[in-house]
Amino acid sequence: MKMEHQLVAGVAGTVQLHVGIGALVKADQVVATVTPASTHAAPEPSPQS
Repeated sequence: MKMEHQLVAGVAGTVQLHVGIGALVKADQVVATVTPASTHAAPEPSPQS
């Protein structure tokens, strides 16, 4: 049975998936983690011309 769920993170950050597309997962299995974005992030480098 295919199931799709929308999840909302409580913080901005980077998502790391721990399962692949079509993988079978068990109850309470961690399928993704969110690493919070740094509040003191370094500025983005300017593009080279």
